[in-house]
Amino acid sequence: MCQGKPLSVIELFYGLFHMDIPKTPRNSLRKPQDIEMYALYYAPRFIKEYWQAKRLRQLIKHATRNIPLYRDLLASKKIDVRRVRKPTDLRLLPIITKETFSGSSVDMFVDNSRTMNQVWSSTSGTSGKPFSFIPGLSGDLTYSDFISFRFLLSYGWYPWEISEIKIARIKMHRDNRENRFFVSVQEFFSDPDASIVRIAEFKPLVLEGFPSVLLELVRRVEANPSLPKIAPRFAVVMGEVLTVAARERISKALGCEVYNRYSTEEMGTLGMECGQHDGFHLINDVVLVEVTDDTGAPAAPGEQGKILLTDLSNFNMPLIRYDVGDSGFIIKDACACGQLAPRIKIAGRHSASLSFGARRIFHLECAAIFEAFSGIVLQYQVVKRSDSELLLRLVTSRELTEAETLDITKAFHAIAGEIRVVPERVKLIESSPTGKSQTIVDMSAV
Repeated sequence: MCQGKPLSVIELFYGLFHMDIPKTPRNSLRKPQDIEMYALYYAPRFIKEYWQAKRLRQLIKHATRNIPLYRDLLASKKIDVRRVRKPTDLRLLPIITKETFSGSSVDMFVDNSRTMNQVWSSTSGTSGKPFSFIPGLSGDLTYSDFISFRFLLSYGWYPWEISEIKIARIKMHRDNRENRFFVSVQEFFSDPDASIVRIAEFKPLVLEGFPSVLLELVRRVEANPSLPKIAPRFAVVMGEVLTVAARERISKALGCEVYNRYSTEEMGTLGMECGQHDGFHLINDVVLVEVTDDTGAPAAPGEQGKILLTDLSNFNMPLIRYDVGDSGFIIKDACACGQLAPRIKIAGRHSASLSFGARRIFHLECAAIFEAFSGIVLQYQVVKRSDSELLLRLVTSRELTEAETLDITKAFHAIAGEIRVVPERVKLIESSPTGKSQTIVDMSAV
């Protein structure tokens, strides 16, 4: 399958620390960061940890010297950054959020003296206000593909062959490259049948999209036998909750294995399932992932906490101990697949909530309720209509029984009080303008 002799281990490790290997026609390595990402993948754990510690010290030093926001923040808290020597020392630094940057001029948190290799991007704003940022390596398409589809390596592909694999994407951001086929979310929902025909003609090995989008694709194909069959070997989903029932339906209808991916718009793919489909292996070596309690102290393995991210590749707009708004926990046990990369499970958005009088219900509580019905509920949306009414939009594999409906209603009464709870079965949950379907919606102020 390999289209040429791969780089030797000596060349890879040389590239890791020196970054000046000459370009070679033997494979697709064309940029210094390409050499570096493959080197990190093949490097033993102690090499990765050495590189991460070295890069972290460089990033902290750069931020305190060249980014006024960080310089002022660390000075105000009287933090001696010389004590930050390795990833476990990050606990000494303050946590930052999107709000840390709000109200400040761009010059306060961007180093304009450096060459800008990426362009400004923005989060979707589905969990709050959109956040504009300059990405690090996640904005590099070659690197992004390598991380996002790294699970293919376990099936015999080499890292430099990922660019040759045919991948169809139903997403927001256009990606017109060789062996890539793009359909925008808006285009898909405006004419799903035509989109399905075009995807089928492309014959992708991998089909990628939000769970809600692939569920609608499956529904359309099942409802219209005249549509051509889409038969990818793999489906990759991200960006939304993937229930057990949704995974099974997509897999059965398309005849493929479904892989879930954990990613953020700010830093790209962070974790990917293996063939065991039990949590996300943290595979992005240039992003440090912490799980902490509310004070910023490390959470014990298995203990749920906030997820903080540090991008070691972003020197233009550093994001150090960035609270992305998700909650999760590190899995204690080793994975049956044999990978040594730690695994994380995502519990949901700790920042998403609805208020009913003195009570406040969080996305994590809603997710826990529907976890008990994961074999039936494909998707859900919790909508606050007023201070006394909660609408539950449910996409289900079958009609709920009276007992199941009553159990769900009682569970929401337990967390929200004696309000009116209205379960409603729907065919699909409409996507927001960003392409994602929102799980928690407050319509009371509309």
